[in-house]
Amino acid sequence: MNNRIMQKEIVTDSLGSLNSQIKLNQPVKEFLVLQQVYEAGIKEIRTKLEILDDEFKIKHDHNPIHHMEYRLKSLDSIVNKLKKRNLEVSLESMVENLTDIAGVRVICNYVSDVYRIAELLVKQSDIKLI
Repeated sequence: MNNRIMQKEIVTDSLGSLNSQIKLNQPVKEFLVLQQVYEAGIKEIRTKLEILDDEFKIKHDHNPIHHMEYRLKSLDSIVNKLKKRNLEVSLESMVENLTDIAGVRVICNYVSDVYRIAELLVKQSDIKLI
């Protein structure tokens, strides 16, 4: 079973179990739409990194990226984090207050490769490295 289908099932299960406990201010469909936006962001960053890695391999006969991992925070985790911070459980609060909803981890064999990748990323006009 692929990762995306598993994530959808987890979200569906989470929504079902949380539905009786938590009243979200927005419909579930809005959450799923927002989740898809974050998934698209992950795909975009992964694609950019793969292209940079391929270009670097051609120019320098070396791949700076050993591998990549990515994840999308589960609905349960989002709700728990908002509650832990005493924040409203809503989509607006999630977007405004959580900076780790989606993430891509780049694993390099050498520290110098980390800096090379960061340097190549910040040269792109649509990327902001934080």
